[in-house]
Amino acid sequence: SIHPKSIKGLKFFNSIAFAYGYNRDSEFKGKGNQGEYLPLIAPMTVNSDLSYEIELSKKWISKLTPNINIEHAGKQDRYLGLSGTETATKSYTLLNVGMVASIPYSKENSLQLMLQVNNVFDKAYQSHLSRLKYLEDHDGPGIYNMGRNGIIKLILPFG
Repeated sequence: SIHPKSIKGLKFFNSIAFAYGYNRDSEFKGKGNQGEYLPLIAPMTVNSDLSYEIELSKKWISKLTPNINIEHAGKQDRYLGLSGTETATKSYTLLNVGMVASIPYSKENSLQLMLQVNNVFDKAYQSHLSRLKYLEDHDGPGIYNMGRNGIIKLILPFG
């Protein structure tokens, strides 16, 4: 996470995740996709989120926070292909953008209105861990993950 003091309100979060899983049975050593790799191992994923909190002096809105998020999933070619259990998965990158508005309704609490658009470029992709990618029809391989979608969320804290 990066929060520079010279640019108040700027936040830059990054994460990377990866795992490798191997079958230690000597029968499968060096067999690659035919038994050496364990099933359902997620590919390497990188997530970056950039936001900037803007303080406002308006009575009806106290903060605006635009954000941009990039999700990248690498290709997964270390899969269990033995008996057709799994198949390789291509890499993909998704762009998500949003805005959060904080609307004060009491001295302690603010209502938060969130607007978000995920998969801005409507990228066709399949997650390696999605079991829907194996539901094939006559037109092609499986069902893809969700395309572009919009979200409106309202958070009302109380208590």
